[in-house]
Amino acid sequence: MQQATCEYELFRVVLCLSAAGDTKIFRKGNDGIAYEPGRVYEAMEIKKEEGGAVTIHITLPGNIRSKKNSKRVFCRGKFPVVLPSKAYDVWEKQARQAALEQFYGPIITAPVCVQAVAYCKGVLPDLSGMLESVGDCLEGVIWKNDKQIVSWDGSRVVRDKQHQRTEIVVMVI
Repeated sequence: MQQATCEYELFRVVLCLSAAGDTKIFRKGNDGIAYEPGRVYEAMEIKKEEGGAVTIHITLPGNIRSKKNSKRVFCRGKFPVVLPSKAYDVWEKQARQAALEQFYGPIITAPVCVQAVAYCKGVLPDLSGMLESVGDCLEGVIWKNDKQIVSWDGSRVVRDKQHQRTEIVVMVI
């Protein structure tokens, strides 16, 4: 964990500047800390692009699982209930935990552009299924609703037998 000195507030989030000149972000109000300019805090790394856009980088571990393959059907009384596969449930739990460890900011309510690059081994998942999995997995963690995603530009699936992961770049617009 890195440390940063508080610089200013933006959208109920405290942005800080580290000694290296990197912008950092903190959750405001959720941890009971009143952030003060000039004080040092631990922080999550983000980038502030030209024009004021904020870009967040997150890496989700493991081989991504598609939400729409191998669904399970259960009956509750007379009504069938369709659930995603057990493999998806396990991946989603790990991915949400990893995202929570890497993202300290409040849930984003503004429109976002997302780039997701999935590095997988074995049979590559279809891109649309991978994007649906990422969108649903990070709902309530990074963004409030996956309807806020206005673009998936640059997203792709790549084969990597050694280091399975999904690298996510979120740009708040």
